[in-house]
Amino acid sequence: FQTLLAPPAGQNAAETLLYDLTPGGDPENAEALRALLGLRPASLRHDPSPGSSAAFRLVVGADYNPCFNPAKLER
Repeated sequence: FQTLLAPPAGQNAAETLLYDLTPGGDPENAEALRALLGLRPASLRHDPSPGSSAAFRLVVGADYNPCFNPAKLER
């Protein structure tokens, strides 16, 4: 996945969310990215944004743990 860092948009988020911005949804890549980041299924949201230069947007919240156990990834 190609990434782009952006400054925070407002106040700090409590919950980490992954937004699928593709107009028709991209469930295969969305699920793969969600699992790769160690996020819960409920963290994935579909938010179609036609014309967006990005397919996904990750909002890193205070609950994000970058040290999850990759052996426990859902496959």
